[in-house]
Amino acid sequence: MRKKRIINIVFGVYILLAVVFLVFMIKGWSIKDLMSGKMSAEKIINFESNEEYSINQVAIYMHKLANGLIIAEDNEIWGTEDMNKKNLATALKMAKSLPESDQREDWISIIKTWQKANFSHIVDDHNTVWRFLDGGLGKAIKVNTVKVEEAEKSLK
Repeated sequence: MRKKRIINIVFGVYILLAVVFLVFMIKGWSIKDLMSGKMSAEKIINFESNEEYSINQVAIYMHKLANGLIIAEDNEIWGTEDMNKKNLATALKMAKSLPESDQREDWISIIKTWQKANFSHIVDDHNTVWRFLDGGLGKAIKVNTVKVEEAEKSLK
């Protein structure tokens, strides 16, 4: 009886691992990307669908966009996405899928400002999203001017 139970548990774990492996293969993910924190929202979410996104998914993506343009108080950046037309269009699509709320409208406004290559409030924008995500360490303290200039060029 005990041997059969162990076999069933091992078989269940094997099936679970096989399913996870298949999902990673189908999605084109790698364990290295997952562990390094470099998995983009585009890889995690199927943007071709009309699905709604959670407010946390939108916040995480916006946070990654803002991270690339700021300097944090602890000098650590955890995950970035390039601030470019494609990623901003993705962020806007995600934000527009949220249910009507003041938060939704604020985030759409921030993204539209970024689309105009206006990063004059990027530190405040970052910290707004960072606080929403219950940020501890990593508060933005100033603009990374080199990265902002790069982003401005890519958006013009």
